[in-house]
Amino acid sequence: MTRTMVALDLETTGLDSSSDAIIEIGAVKFSGDEEIDVFDELINPGRKIPPYVTQLTSIDNEMVSTKPSIHDKISELKNFVGNAPIVGHNIQFDLKFLSKYNLFQKNDRIDTMHLAACVLPSAARYSLGSLAMQLEVKLPATHRALDDARVTFAIYAKMMSMAKDIPSNIVMELLRLSRMNKGVEWGADLPLDKLLDERQKEFPGQLQENIDLYNFDELAPESEALRPRDDDNKEELDISELEALFSPNGLLSKNLDNFEHRVEQIEMMRNVAKALSHPRHLLAEAGTGIGKSLAYLAPAIKWACTNDERVVVSTNTINLQDQLINKDVPVLDEVLDMPFRAVVQKGRGNYICPRRFDILRKRGPNNATEMNVLAKMLDWLTTSATGDRSEINLSGPGEHAVWRQISAEDENCTQGRCTTEISGGCPFYRAQLKAKSAHLVVVNHALLLADAASENHVLPEYKYLIIDEAHHLEDAVTNGLSFAVRQIDFERLLKNLANRKSGLLKQLIKGVSADATRKHQMKKDVDEASDSIENVLIHSESFFKALKKFAQYQDSNSNSGYDRRLLIKAESRNSSEWAGIEIVWENLHNTLTSTIERLKGIRDSYNKAVGQDSDEGEELQSNIVSIIGKLNSFDDRVHGLVTEAQDDRIVWIHLSNDGNLL
Repeated sequence: MTRTMVALDLETTGLDSSSDAIIEIGAVKFSGDEEIDVFDELINPGRKIPPYVTQLTSIDNEMVSTKPSIHDKISELKNFVGNAPIVGHNIQFDLKFLSKYNLFQKNDRIDTMHLAACVLPSAARYSLGSLAMQLEVKLPATHRALDDARVTFAIYAKMMSMAKDIPSNIVMELLRLSRMNKGVEWGADLPLDKLLDERQKEFPGQLQENIDLYNFDELAPESEALRPRDDDNKEELDISELEALFSPNGLLSKNLDNFEHRVEQIEMMRNVAKALSHPRHLLAEAGTGIGKSLAYLAPAIKWACTNDERVVVSTNTINLQDQLINKDVPVLDEVLDMPFRAVVQKGRGNYICPRRFDILRKRGPNNATEMNVLAKMLDWLTTSATGDRSEINLSGPGEHAVWRQISAEDENCTQGRCTTEISGGCPFYRAQLKAKSAHLVVVNHALLLADAASENHVLPEYKYLIIDEAHHLEDAVTNGLSFAVRQIDFERLLKNLANRKSGLLKQLIKGVSADATRKHQMKKDVDEASDSIENVLIHSESFFKALKKFAQYQDSNSNSGYDRRLLIKAESRNSSEWAGIEIVWENLHNTLTSTIERLKGIRDSYNKAVGQDSDEGEELQSNIVSIIGKLNSFDDRVHGLVTEAQDDRIVWIHLSNDGNLL
């Protein structure tokens, strides 16, 4: 028998349940796909409704002036809902307001935001309106409680139908994860449990459906690595043959809808072909609408295939990358008379690390945000052939922070380790291998510059480069090759490390709790490191104060009302004010290097306790290594900026419009 549930939504005077009030309650009682009854009441909040709330909901002060208070409707609402599970979109928001009246403390709750993480991992957005549009649920123009409750009921019903396609072993894994750690309230637990129970009744004994998570075979290279030739015996491009492609009756016109013959496009193609055939630099300005991407891709691909070369194309935006690989390259694959290989190459942080993801699964989620990311990953990984996070959507800074825990952007990730521990199944390394066999590699400006900064250790070897959206390159260079120091970031890193209740150092002590002697020594080392960090924070405050004082003294436009960049010139470094900065930096430098050495000792002790290559404590090991690296980088770079003037470096201080240091 289908269980009766209640979809609930509130409209309120604001977002703070401790100080704001309810102005409308809407609820829909339903069973399966059938609406049974509704509860629809305006509530007098006993205060003025803010104008922005009226604009959003169309509920004004006059509409609620004669309506009952929430106290007059508590009993009626309680009787309407009873013991039924409550369904809502971000339901914790609504229940916090109702908890002040001791309502529904023991009712099961279902959150459609959490359920969406399971069935719609690639949704563009997870607001109620966005999900309704994606699921083709009619969305009323008004933002009212009953309307939103009905929409919540409708998207819940549709998502439960979609959830039937989730493999049983994935459903069981989601339920296991959601119940691992107490205190994690995840609003998709109940519907998934119901789904599993229904399958058990329909197909008794047939739940062990094994769907592999990691299916990255598509990333396997199609051939051996392409090694650009060193000789000068290159075959020139046949420009007339390329011109025929772009002619009014050419192959492009037959394979492209709305194809237009453009003189400018052909002229650009000719110049690109000549620049490749007779190696020289080419600077081309291409106006909107001339079809520049095909104008450079056609000769580039033809050149690479003819001469066993690789051409790298760098863009500024993801949209252009997608256009090149998903639209333009397939067209050229149809019209060029030779097979070629084209790939997009991205940085480490774009790919999931199966080893780190499995560690998170073993540890279990600490909160609903981590559980939502786990749900998205588990659904996505059953079908993903790339492990590229662009295939899913992560919402907000919380989910992006979880991604950083499971991406291949990790100090402990090496090709040798991944080959050994996950049998070469790392999507990042597989993507790298595929790029090494490709004729055309599409990257963004940031990765191109990272390759330059690493002396060509990021991208496969290449001799020919096309930079599209080149007008953004200067900004990309500034962003990609700059090192920014911010007091708030540096001190937050240290405070999070040394927090005596939940900091990383505290967690390391727990990690060696099985050995009393080691735990005692670890606690002693951690206490000393924490004291050392306190000293670093004191000297950090002094250092940044000195920088601010120097900048304000040097700045002649301190009252301009705009953010400013103050260039540090050679004459500035010869001033008595800069000498003061060098003194306070020396104090910070000495305490920081001492702290780093203490942290290295703690890292080594922890590794001995749990094992260097053990999954136990892997996340903590990775985090301490990462923090030590960041602190070392801060110390090395700032020491050079303060004490060593170099002609190839530009140093500036950024001041906000109020004169505060950025």
